[in-house]
Amino acid sequence: MADIKTRDTSKGTIKTINKAVVANTVQRSVKTSEQTAKTSIKTTKEADIIAQKTAKTTAKVTQKVAQAAKKAAAEDFANVNIKM
Repeated sequence: MADIKTRDTSKGTIKTINKAVVANTVQRSVKTSEQTAKTSIKTTKEADIIAQKTAKTTAKVTQKVAQAAKKAAAEDFANVNIKM
């Protein structure tokens, strides 16, 4: 590939930029962006799975606690002596 010459305004010199180096840098940037997007999607999916598992576990525990509370309330009611 051909070289690109640019003028550095602060120093007044001319420097050469190789198009291949610039293209390689751009490709690396694109690959990094793609990897970041894939990682983001993967993390989001994993977070959704964890949230679903947590919701299921919470529902099961809540149901068990409610059943235990009903049982305890029924036993307490049965133990109440009503005097007339």
